[in-house]
Amino acid sequence: MILAGTCGYSYKDWVDSVYPDIRRALSTYIKVFKAVEIDSTFYSIPSKQIVESWINRFPRGFHVTMKIPKSITHEKRLRRDSLDDLKIFLQAVAPLIDGGLLKVLLIQLPPSLKLDLSMLENFIAAAKSLEGRIKWAVEFRHASWIDDRTFKLLEKYGASFVVVDEPGLPFIARKTSDTSYVRFHGRGREVWYDYLYSPAELGERVPQLLELGREGDLYIMFNNHPNGQAVLNALQMSQLLGLEISSSGLSLMQRLQRRLAK
Repeated sequence: MILAGTCGYSYKDWVDSVYPDIRRALSTYIKVFKAVEIDSTFYSIPSKQIVESWINRFPRGFHVTMKIPKSITHEKRLRRDSLDDLKIFLQAVAPLIDGGLLKVLLIQLPPSLKLDLSMLENFIAAAKSLEGRIKWAVEFRHASWIDDRTFKLLEKYGASFVVVDEPGLPFIARKTSDTSYVRFHGRGREVWYDYLYSPAELGERVPQLLELGREGDLYIMFNNHPNGQAVLNALQMSQLLGLEISSSGLSLMQRLQRRLAK
């Protein structure tokens, strides 16, 4: 199974281009995509009310992936004391896991965190012991982690190596789990994510993506969200990969192509 979507679904600058009103952000999104990465959890643990809203509003069969809080990754930097925060977070999102909606938890490391295999192994082992029903994925942002020892460690625990398309690191389509995860951040010179991929640039990645998705699941998430660029690129990638696109998705893709071509 291959699914494409965007990192987040509710942005003020998507009003008029993606949806008519931000209050209709989610209802519009689920007509177009079957998966989304929720990034708001990076900044704060969701309340009980928000979790219940997601349970009630996402349709059956939808796939949610989610970033774990930055207090764990960026502030406590996966140290032992970060596990207290992880436990609180897992308790908050447990209903999403129980209902089968939440599929993957994303551990995004800060750019300043260099290779430390024992630290990573201790954290992943603890995370899987706390919650083993879902997949864990790790995004590295320092080049020192691009190492065979890292890949072997992820394979040992069945965690996914997050493949990134960005200026800072190479695109390494490495599979370390039966679930693969790819994030397209953009290639902007000043602001990475303020970038619109051309169809040719997307097409260059298609053979590698098809190989990643040949066995198991593949999530492809676009983070280049300004002005709805992520939505257009996610739909274009879906088309290139031969994925089914709803009539709402086709109409939106055509509208965004006209708008962003200006």
